[in-house]
Amino acid sequence: GDYTGVVNGDPTDLSPYASTYYDNILVQASGSTGYVPTNLATSYVYTFVNAAYASYLGKHPREIIGRSHRDFYSPELAAKFERENSVVMGGGEPSEYDSPVKDRIFHSWKVPLHDREGCVVGMVGTVTDITDRHQAVQLLRDSEARFNAFMGALPTAAFIRDQDGTNVFMNAACQKLLGFVPAAGIGQKPADY
Repeated sequence: GDYTGVVNGDPTDLSPYASTYYDNILVQASGSTGYVPTNLATSYVYTFVNAAYASYLGKHPREIIGRSHRDFYSPELAAKFERENSVVMGGGEPSEYDSPVKDRIFHSWKVPLHDREGCVVGMVGTVTDITDRHQAVQLLRDSEARFNAFMGALPTAAFIRDQDGTNVFMNAACQKLLGFVPAAGIGQKPADY
């Protein structure tokens, strides 16, 4: 699932309307889970969390508001999140991060909130569990490595062409047979040589 949140310059400034606004606009529109950390001195505290983020933490939103990352994560991970928040709050630019948490991998997207004068006063963050996608990419890389090792070791010429007839793979035996230096025939069609 996805998680969204907001970090606001003053946690007491989130009126029921603002909380409803953040929940309805930021969270439901994106289908994400959310949080809003606020920089009070050097400690970021949550000023808003949506139900998905609260559920991920195993808490009710009221148990999270006013507390910091340090209350829910290891000291190392909390410090990492706070460094990321400082970059976003200090630079005023959106940033993206991937973080391993326990046996999962999360992708966070953090965006500064600006007041009417353009000053950064807070931050909105979304967090998406990308573990399955990360594992699928790794499985694909492993499969491609096995394929390339197998095809590369074949003593006979082997090639693959896409639907347009362009070479997308040629093993060493095929390249040698056609007189190509390694990878020279990739991206070419037979008519090109």
